[in-house]
Amino acid sequence: MKQTILAVSPYVIDLPLSIGGTLALHARAGDDVYALAMCYPGLPNGVIYPESRNPENPFKPFDSEKDFKEKVADVEKDAVAAALGIKEFFAFDYQPHAEALFEREVVDRTVEIIDRVQPDAIITYWPVTNYTDFSGATMAVTRAITERKLKKVPRLLFSETLTSKHTLCFHPDQYVDITPVVRQKREATRMVWEGQAVDYFYNVFSLPTSDWRGRECGVPHAEAFVTLHGGFGEIKRINPLESGRGADPYVLTRQIGDPLYGLCGALDAEENPAGRAGGAHHGQTRSIWR
Repeated sequence: MKQTILAVSPYVIDLPLSIGGTLALHARAGDDVYALAMCYPGLPNGVIYPESRNPENPFKPFDSEKDFKEKVADVEKDAVAAALGIKEFFAFDYQPHAEALFEREVVDRTVEIIDRVQPDAIITYWPVTNYTDFSGATMAVTRAITERKLKKVPRLLFSETLTSKHTLCFHPDQYVDITPVVRQKREATRMVWEGQAVDYFYNVFSLPTSDWRGRECGVPHAEAFVTLHGGFGEIKRINPLESGRGADPYVLTRQIGDPLYGLCGALDAEENPAGRAGGAHHGQTRSIWR
């Protein structure tokens, strides 16, 4: 069954770095993948544009916020969407670290997007973090689901931030083997910061995190999630993969990887490093519940 996925992030750059593999796998499986960036266009990055560090004119060397959006932000957003197979990339216009992210207006706007897309699942970020813009975006999503009457109530999954260390008290119960799309995830990251995000973020933080999560579940590379359980979330089930082949209502990526055989079959030697004997088949999800 075809699924609809909505990824919600404060910034465009964080989607490929943190959950780019999962989004790419959904797109490969024929699912409709949407994304929302709440702090958009954001500000020019000081690594690429040192002159933007001037608090009196944070949009230097661009003439204005509009100029930066048209020349850089829109280009990056569209390139990331194309690289990951995102069908439509929505954007709000909140400033980074804005208090407005915690106000009612952002909840109302989030509800509009959710009702428009009607996703089967929403992926956003774990709310316990020292990044207020991440917790603000996540709170808008959870409030939209818990406080408003939606046309369709989605499943909700939390990811960790791109560096992992900024996600506090995160204990994943769901893993997605992203080994078949690691290369695609890296190329999507190359679409931002004039390509410098690969060396600045991906190689230093994102790749080691996916390697670490892969070791936890026995595959070369994985992305990890916490599934929200409760009155509107999933019913907690022990070892969902033991249910055998076919769709399981708990598993986020049930159309991405077959629980027994995986999606992509054999991989070439470059994308299937040796040394992980006994791990999961590529493309499947795994649970650590025992």
